[in-house]
Amino acid sequence: MLVPFRPDLYYADGPMVSFFGFPYPTRMAVARLSSGDVRVWSPIALTQQCTREIEAIGPVCQRYR
Repeated sequence: MLVPFRPDLYYADGPMVSFFGFPYPTRMAVARLSSGDVRVWSPIALTQQCTREIEAIGPVCQRYR
């Protein structure tokens, strides 16, 4: 599900959603920071597979510092 894009940067495509009647694709970005924390931007629907893949990258940061 997660696709490597650059070192320590991944993405995953989500489902199409309707936005004012138009189909709109969704995409999540996952980045591992130099601190080792993982940040998730624009999360998509979380599946067990997606959870495992993100956890394999590192611990998800719960808040911005």
